[in-house]
Amino acid sequence: MSPSRSPPWVPWLSSHLPLIDILHHHRLLSIIRERITRLSTHPYLHFEPYELLWQPNNVTQPVQVHGELYTSEAFIKAHSKLQDSPPELGCDLPRIVLGLMFSSDGTQLTSLSTATLWPVYLTIGNKSKDQRSNLPVRHSSMLPTWKR
Repeated sequence: MSPSRSPPWVPWLSSHLPLIDILHHHRLLSIIRERITRLSTHPYLHFEPYELLWQPNNVTQPVQVHGELYTSEAFIKAHSKLQDSPPELGCDLPRIVLGLMFSSDGTQLTSLSTATLWPVYLTIGNKSKDQRSNLPVRHSSMLPTWKR
């Protein structure tokens, strides 16, 4: 797409936003491959989702506990849908759902300017919150910002 033209679905875009020439980023597949094949983190990854229920006594109905991505209803449904789908021809590898969690926060580049940067972090949701908080996050990209 030419920088002077805006995408057809957003005709007013080119007149309102400045052009960003370079977006510094890492390839998602390289980050994912590194994270799931690392021997130190692999034992902590949950590739099979499960439903976590709590029942305080025998009289009440069990209640689903919400706490981890891999125990959520959406994750369980996505896993079931993937397992029920036809496999790729000639491939007998296990099929898993990998939860990618993106986050960001602004950081000021210098104390004397208004230049900021928004690093985008990627974590794998198939790890427990305890494990995710103890491991360093991986920068996946840097989003520059500017003030008019």
